[in-house]
Order: sequence, then structure tokens, then C-alpha cells
Amino acid sequence: MPTLSKSIVPFSLVAIMLVASLTPLAMADGGRSTPDFVVSSFTLGDAGSINLGGGIEAEDATHVVRIQVQNIGLGSGQATLALLLQGTSSSGDVVLGTTDLGVIAAGGSSAVSVFSWSATLGANQILKARITSTSDLNTANNQDQMVINVSRYQDSSVPVVDIPQPSSGSNSVVWSQSIHDFSASVRNDGVKNQSAQFYLNFTEVSDPSNTFSEVSNIVPVVRPGALCGGCGAALYPVEMQFDATSRTGQWNVVGEMHVSGLNWVSSIEFLNQRVVFSNYDFEISAAHDRSVEPGQTAQLTFAVENTGISVDDYQVNVSSVNWWVSAINPSPSTSTVMPDNTTYVFIDVTVPATALRTHSDIITLRLTSNSGGFDKTVSTTILAGESYEGSVEMDSDTKSLTPGAPTPIQVKVQNNGNAPTAFTLDAGISSNPINWDLSFNSATTGTLQPGASVNATLMVTPPVIKNPLVDAEDNGAGDTMSIWAQATSTNGGIPQVNATPVRILPVIVVDPGLPTESIDMTVQQVIEAQQGSGLEAILDLDVEVRHNLITELSETVDTTLSLGTPVFTSDSTGGFTEASRWAIGLTPTSIPGMSLGETRNAVLTVQGPADDYSVSGSLSIPITATPTLGSAHSSANVIPTSTSQTLTITIPPVLGAEGHNGTIVDAMVGEET
Repeated sequence: MPTLSKSIVPFSLVAIMLVASLTPLAMADGGRSTPDFVVSSFTLGDAGSINLGGGIEAEDATHVVRIQVQNIGLGSGQATLALLLQGTSSSGDVVLGTTDLGVIAAGGSSAVSVFSWSATLGANQILKARITSTSDLNTANNQDQMVINVSRYQDSSVPVVDIPQPSSGSNSVVWSQSIHDFSASVRNDGVKNQSAQFYLNFTEVSDPSNTFSEVSNIVPVVRPGALCGGCGAALYPVEMQFDATSRTGQWNVVGEMHVSGLNWVSSIEFLNQRVVFSNYDFEISAAHDRSVEPGQTAQLTFAVENTGISVDDYQVNVSSVNWWVSAINPSPSTSTVMPDNTTYVFIDVTVPATALRTHSDIITLRLTSNSGGFDKTVSTTILAGESYEGSVEMDSDTKSLTPGAPTPIQVKVQNNGNAPTAFTLDAGISSNPINWDLSFNSATTGTLQPGASVNATLMVTPPVIKNPLVDAEDNGAGDTMSIWAQATSTNGGIPQVNATPVRILPVIVVDPGLPTESIDMTVQQVIEAQQGSGLEAILDLDVEVRHNLITELSETVDTTLSLGTPVFTSDSTGGFTEASRWAIGLTPTSIPGMSLGETRNAVLTVQGPADDYSVSGSLSIPITATPTLGSAHSSANVIPTSTSQTLTITIPPVLGAEGHNGTIVDAMVGEET
């Protein structure tokens, strides 16, 4: 085998790559995109056609057939459309028309093609829309069809009646003694043209032999709908002008729509009611049904509108199953009401406090027209709802509070209602001072069954004493007030409140005087710690003796300063020994002989790790100042109170990486570099 020279090898590789790149082009030519045509719209119009029982009924007339074709393929192509008719299941197709659709782009649609079809009577005729295209390889979806019964099917309905009818709860309607414009709309639900008019047939209630009829105008052509967009059957109003100026008494009236078509007639009853001819009429709008908490009173409002054409007033009569009714206004009659005006009847309903949730009452209002002599009745149902009532119990003896120190106060909450519920808890202070902290161990009681109770703990913390005292904080020795607690059902009801009296004790405290409670280290400070220069913080403390005494004693106070155990909280994991890497000092720790209101200096020193990075997170350092009182203060029942402050140091994370210096590196495949 001959050996290729070094100069020939690169050219051979280029030739191989060129052949490989050209091969897909040759293969792509054989897989060229093709069109795929479907019938996207196929409708009938200009003659009657309907969907009936899952099939199609069409009039024996000339229909306009509209067809649109869509190309759902990936390539464009030319197509031809034909409309064919198969008269019976065994006959062949008859071509009714064809058209050239031209070229339809991929994703595009043709214009709507219009054909004419003269339909003749016969069942199960098949109208077909067929697409022909030499470039469409998928012919399974190239045809759509409709199976049609060509008939003279006729039907009608009266969906809209614009004639006054009895309101809900009434068995009659009042028609004023005037001229009325009535209307009833007919719809052609068949496939052939129709004509329509309606009759109102009256029979006097007191004398059934006395009858009369009124007839509307005639609508000569009521056209059917068709199976195309926006071609549904329209409503045709049939109108009547009815003169009732001389009519009196009560009459039963039946409305009938008479519809005529080709060799077909139909009568549709659309109205059957009792009519009172009178210039007096009214409508009552009933109060809505509701549930009312036991022991509470609800006011029901009934609106009475004079819908007649004459002035009237109405007798008021109220009945009740359990007679929870406690007041009726007005009674026994309403004031005079002008036509088209409204008056109101108010009925108060009080549900017994002992009512169970299964109890209810039906309130019935009957109004009688004093001028017309007829009445109307409406009813409203009242349910005994859930009772969400609670109680709060607190100690009545005075509790002593120390400024700056939390004190627990017990609060008992009981469910006195008739349904399970939870109560939310809130608290406050009668004098509304500032800077007090009140918090429950839980903001809610959890669900309590009727009769059940729970004890909640309210922690009350008066503000720490300042120098001078802030009057608005109400934390001076002997200040008195009440701590109140409120329980409110999460389901409703009325909040319940109780209170405990409290008194502020005389105290002497020492403020450690931290100048700041937080130090935020920078990334640079953390990096310097790794280089041997850790954080060094020197904080000057202003240690101050404070009190809330009304009368100052000249005796001095000794102060002890102490450090608590530092606590480190890591941003991630680890850091269990981080606190021990910090050096924390306090000088001095004892300050004797401080007068009330005096300030002395102390120093808190903090040094971070100097041997490596500090772990990211936070370090908390507590410092406490404790006063020691002399005999004079102690005998005066003054309380020495320790005060603590916490210094928090935040250490940020240091993120970084050192990469290659950018020079060229020789690497061997399969070997570590």
C-alpha cells in the first residue's frame, strides 16, 4: 500500500469533510416539505337548515354552500375543490361544482368558495366537500361531508313574552285601566317560512260564561335559521295594543301564539294567569333570609312600591310561627304612597338567647290595598345562628411590676356560646403609656368546645428606667393603672374584656452604657485577620445609676459589671468553637459608691481571631450591670434590678478564588495537569 506524504494528508482530510458536509443536502432534497389540505369550514345558508336530534334538516329549496380550505402542512401547494351530492346510500356522487383554489401557502387558508345546491325532498342525502391536490400526500383528511334530511319540517317557540305577569309568591297580576303595548316574540324552529299572530282569551272569574278575546297584528313572514355563522333563527316580535280603559274585575287570561306554514298550523300557549283590572297595584320586596345570633335582634326591611297609577295605602298584618317578632313599624297601616314611590315596613326579630342552632322562625307579611281591596304576601325565614360568646377572667388584686422585668399575668378565657370556636387574644393598658411590651404566650386559644376554658399567660414588661424619667412611660414608683385583656371569637360575636390593676415598684438600676449594640465587620477586616491583624474594638461604657424614686435618698450604690457567655451563630454549618477564638475583656468589673444619677466609665474590649479567617456569622456578647443597695434603700423596699445589654458582631463571608495566571500550559491527554 502506498504511503501518503505529509503534504498530502491535510488535503485528504479536507476532501473527506467536504463530502460529509454535502451529503445532508442531497438527502434533504428527497424529504422536501409537502402541503396537507383540510376542509376548515362547511356551511349552509340562504334557506332553512337546523340541527335536529343529532342530524341535519334542510329545506327543499336552493341553499348557498360555503366552503373554506386550510393548508396545515409544512409546504405550499395547489388544490382544487369540488362539491358533490350522493342522493342515496347506494347511488354515486353527482358533481355540483368545482373550483381551482390556486396555491395555498403553508398554514394559510383559501378564500371562501360559494356553491349553489337545489335541494329536493329525501332523507339521508350526503353533501360532500372534496379537495384534490397532486402534492398532498395525506389524502385521508381531504374530504368533509354532511348527512342531510331534505324535508319540510316545521316547529316554533315563544321564548320572550313582554306582558305583565304575577310576581313571585302572587297568584295574580294587576293591569291598570289604560292602554297597554304588549309583545310576544316568536322563533321559527323549523326550516320553512311561517306567519304568526297571538290571541289573549279572557274568562271572567266570577262569571265563566263571560268571555272575550283580543288579537295581535300579523307577522307575515317568520324566517327559519340556517347552519352558518350568525345565521341562527331570529326572534320576531308580535305586537298588540290592548285597551283596558273600560275593563274591571278579575279575569283568567290565556295567551296563544298561532303559527301557520306550508300545509301546517300550530297553537302555542305562552301565557296562563289571572288578571285584575285596577288602577291600584303594588309590589313587595321581601327581606332576605338570614341567621341571627341568639340573644340578638335583627331588623327586617320590606320595600313596598306603588306600581299602580293611583294613590294608595296598605294595611299591615304580620304573622310568625314562633313569634320572635318584637316590633312592627308602621302599624296598622302605611302612610299614603304616590304612584311609582316606595315605602318601607320594618319588622324587628329577636332570637331567644337559649335558641338552638336547629331553631328557626318564618315571618310573614301580608299587605292589603285599602283602595284596591286585594292583598299580597311575602315571607322571610330567620335561623338561630351560632352564638360565639366568651368570657374573660383576671385577678382583681393589684400586681406589682418592675420596670424592665417581665411579669406574668394569668388570663382565663371560656367559651360561653353554643358552637365551637377559637378566640384571638389582645391586651392593652388603661392609661395608654408608651414603650410597654405586652405579649401572650399564644395569640389564640385554639378551638374551644361550648363550656370549655383555657388559661393564657400575658407577659407584661414596663420600659426600662431612663434618666430623667419619661412621664409618658408611666414607670415611676407608685404609678398605678390596669392591664386589660380581650378575647374575640374568630367566627364573630362580641369581644369580651377584663382587667387586673397593677402598680410600679420603686427600683434602682444600673445601665451598662454600651455605646452601640452592633458592629458590622467589613470583608477587608476579615482578610486582615487572616494576615495576622484581627479586629480590635475598644468600647467606652457610660455606666449610669438610674431610679424611679419619688424621693431620692443620699445613700450610694455599688455596681458590679459582668460578661455573659459569648454565643456564636454560624451562617452555615460548623463554628462550634468559634467563640473561644475571640478575646473579650471588661475593666473595671466593680464600681463602688455611685450616687443616684451618677455616670462612671468602664471599657469593653473585643479582639477577633488573628491566626486565620473568622468564621462568617454573628457573635453575641452579653454584659450585665448589677446594683448593690445599702440599708437605707433596702429598708425603703427599693428593688435592685440588673440590666443587661448585648453587643452583636456580624462577620461577613469572604468569597474568592485564585486561577491560572494566563500563560500557555502544555497538557497531555489522559494525564493530570
